[in-house]
Amino acid sequence: MFNNKLTISSNHLSHPLAEQDMAYDEQPSGETVNIASLGDNLLVILKSRKFREKVESSKVNKSAVIPFLAEVQIDLTRQKPIGLFQLFNAWLEFGNKDWLNPMDKENGLGVLAETLFKYKGGIQVLSPFIQLLTQVAQNGVSPWAFTEYVLLPRMRDDYNWRKWQEKHLDALKIIAKLIYSVKNRPPFNQEHLGLGKTRLARDIVLVRYIGRPLALFQLPQLSDSAMLEKYADAWQKITLKDPLILYFIRINILHFIYYMSGKIDLLQLVAIMEQLPAIEHSLSVLTQGGYLKDENVNSICLYDFDIKNDLYVRKQRGFRSIDCVAEIKAYLGIIQTMLTKVDGVHLCSYYAHILKRYKNPNLAETIFRLV
Repeated sequence: MFNNKLTISSNHLSHPLAEQDMAYDEQPSGETVNIASLGDNLLVILKSRKFREKVESSKVNKSAVIPFLAEVQIDLTRQKPIGLFQLFNAWLEFGNKDWLNPMDKENGLGVLAETLFKYKGGIQVLSPFIQLLTQVAQNGVSPWAFTEYVLLPRMRDDYNWRKWQEKHLDALKIIAKLIYSVKNRPPFNQEHLGLGKTRLARDIVLVRYIGRPLALFQLPQLSDSAMLEKYADAWQKITLKDPLILYFIRINILHFIYYMSGKIDLLQLVAIMEQLPAIEHSLSVLTQGGYLKDENVNSICLYDFDIKNDLYVRKQRGFRSIDCVAEIKAYLGIIQTMLTKVDGVHLCSYYAHILKRYKNPNLAETIFRLV
């Protein structure tokens, strides 16, 4: 399949490095292939049977190989390549079918390359970020997912490319290291999480659920290792086995903590996360008894689909970010209390409807004290 897609012109066939390529192809097929040993000569790499075999045996999404390889080819023609070949090699070696092209022009580093083009920045600016993504891939985390859910939310709207490395690189490294550490702990030490239609690849959960909420925090906040450890511990206490808890987290928590990333401190973020294990347990009990379905979870959503508008309305009424944090904490407390009662799901829906209607954090705290 891959051979049919890779075409090399007749001019390439007479390249003086052809003998080196033939010698490489003649190596015993049982030997371990390390394409990095070929250096940065793309012609040798493309013509090598060993390389094609490496691509075919890789678990990465095959539709992403050719677009990514095209970017590698462009990079290798530069006087100073920015390291895409090394990233490509790690991507092939450690990837799986959920790994897409990290240089994508819509959801990958291609977005930042376009910014550099528009604002007359050199492509070399991306070199340290490529090195980081190579390390991400070598640690078994999708560089595409890390780019889409962590790097781009942080950097997409920052057009001052001269300050990118100073402002963002160390913070991104801290987030990446946290993801590596969580990856080796249960429940994240398995390839997939959840069941049925909410079954998710571990890489996506690690980056989207755990890394993304941290994307806009500044370096001084992310340097608080004790608080980051509490954040990681809070996630570890959530088993993520029940599809409904994943769904509940998506519609009630993720959008909120995405939007509030960098606008609240880590202490507030951890306080929100620490409420979820008890709620997960209650939801699991109801699910096992057949009392909870998707429509029930839909009915206990605190925010409308457009959460930005919901939070904007609250701020227009004089409420601050910390008030919104207090509101969601109070609401999670209401849910935790109600789910232990008979017909608790319907009571949760009733209170969610009231809070969604009035959009008043003080009301949420009042209800929580009364229940």
